[in-house]
Amino acid sequence: MSDEHVYECWNDQKNCVKSPENPLGPPIWKIFTFHFWTTAHHPLGHPWTLAPEDYSLYREDRRNANTYLGYSVEPSCNSQPVVPQNERARGSVYAMTKCVSYFAPQPERAWPPSFYRNAAQRLGVHFTIGAMNVSDPQRCGGSKELDIPQLDDFGGDDVMTNLGLLDRPDFVRKVAESNVLLGVGRPYISPTPYQALCVGVPFINPILEWDSSRPEYRGAWNTQHNGLRDLDPPYVYNVFKDDEEGLLNAISQAMRHPISRFIPPGLSLKDAADRLNTILRRNWMRAAEKLLEERIRNEGEIFTL
Repeated sequence: MSDEHVYECWNDQKNCVKSPENPLGPPIWKIFTFHFWTTAHHPLGHPWTLAPEDYSLYREDRRNANTYLGYSVEPSCNSQPVVPQNERARGSVYAMTKCVSYFAPQPERAWPPSFYRNAAQRLGVHFTIGAMNVSDPQRCGGSKELDIPQLDDFGGDDVMTNLGLLDRPDFVRKVAESNVLLGVGRPYISPTPYQALCVGVPFINPILEWDSSRPEYRGAWNTQHNGLRDLDPPYVYNVFKDDEEGLLNAISQAMRHPISRFIPPGLSLKDAADRLNTILRRNWMRAAEKLLEERIRNEGEIFTL
């Protein structure tokens, strides 16, 4: 159930969720919601909020993390054949962004326009994007006042081509025809890098935050895709934000060391089925009983089992 609907049901104790007034309704502990991010979106908290990523890996208190359901990329990526290297345009880099506003100066931006110009000059690469030419906060986040670079700031058509927002099949095909998928800082935790690896395209993952006293300590990294921060070349190249030489080296290495189809750990159909089986076999009523006891002790919001 969506988080919006689960709260609608929770707040309708006469007609929806089980309560003293509605004893035949479904108990709230039998209802789950799915939320893409780390916050709990269920009246019973994190355990009843299903997540696409294992966010417990990135929290000090792993108990306060949404339940990892995840997904598999196998069905979608297997529908796209791996494009042989000799059929890909040499030096083709797909920069992963759905909005040109992601290139504007902001904390999440990984690389300034000059990096793209220099990469084209020094490595002979060409960048492709499929992005909306809008700065609508409703669609792209951020602010309408962002100073969005123009194509000429990157070096013009010789450096970058914007195909506009693509439909899903065309987007996957363009990624599969590339030598490298480049993260630009946003969007965060997109499934696209998984899709790219599965069609034989390595990913450059920007490191946006880190411990300056221990820059190599991955536990302190906040990357564009934390689900891939523990992987290494030739599949994933983690590069510190604004590190131009690091970026150029990663692009060069990724082109020199092509990969075949690669499904990251946890993303096979079997992995997804195993996680679902674990969730279904858990004693959720007992978990709800413990939570209710705790809430009664602490004078929290109670519910009907």
